[in-house]
Amino acid sequence: MRIFTFLMLLFACNLCAQNYIKVDFSKPSSTKRFVVYTPYNTELFSCKCAHGQGGKSTRSNPEISNKVGSNCSSVGKFQIVGFYVKGAIKYLRLKGLSPTNSNALRRGICIHNSKMVTSWKWIPFFNLPLSNASNGCFAIDNESMDKVVKLYQQRKLKFLYAVM
Repeated sequence: MRIFTFLMLLFACNLCAQNYIKVDFSKPSSTKRFVVYTPYNTELFSCKCAHGQGGKSTRSNPEISNKVGSNCSSVGKFQIVGFYVKGAIKYLRLKGLSPTNSNALRRGICIHNSKMVTSWKWIPFFNLPLSNASNGCFAIDNESMDKVVKLYQQRKLKFLYAVM
């Protein structure tokens, strides 16, 4: 009985031990503002992240919106709800859990890899160009996307928090 209780506790702790992502849109896109944290709030890895090109967004200042068709980034708490691949692009679908991102599923907001972000990965000091790489999605480089997908598939990643 004691071994069973220990195993149940170990299993429950493993489910609670979730890594999470924080994206800080107040930081410029030239910095690594997409950060994956351990359950103990230590940084696991980070990367550049494009913001949505919609509205009055500029390379240095994203416009934030929850409107369908805005092509803007959203903020708040997101839950990763699925994974799929289309060609060379990997997607993690996101469901908005906050009033500021409640349309995320309807808008098709996701985390995905981008050729543009990958090619700008090593260029310091210059903000990522606005492009169709992000119509509100969290576009990151290929290598980082592989790491994020692996964590999700291992059930060690469930939430993303975007702040401004």
